[in-house]
Amino acid sequence: MKYIFLFCATALSLSACTKAKIETYCGVENPEKDLVWLKEGIDKHKSLNIFVYKLTYKSTEGIFVYNDCEGISDCPLQDYFNCDGTPIFLGAGIGPSAKPFPSDFDVETDYREIIYSK
Repeated sequence: MKYIFLFCATALSLSACTKAKIETYCGVENPEKDLVWLKEGIDKHKSLNIFVYKLTYKSTEGIFVYNDCEGISDCPLQDYFNCDGTPIFLGAGIGPSAKPFPSDFDVETDYREIIYSK
């Protein structure tokens, strides 16, 4: 009986010592604070109603930004960036710099989590 108690106590103490796995997205714990380009963008547009999401499109991590630009001209409504801040799709793009969202965007996104909203 003494050995069973000792075995159980040892097993419990070892399992308690394992570190919890820290979840990351785009290689950081808090993208809205740790990705410089995203933090600067949020700070720059604090006056807008911004919603920022972790969003995976076709198994690639990225950041989706939606702006509620009611009454504001020349305001990007929705954009999708890769983790280093390069724009992949720009919702309000016009002309040669336009990067429209593909028709399968909603279907091919398999992970969404809001990380910032105002």
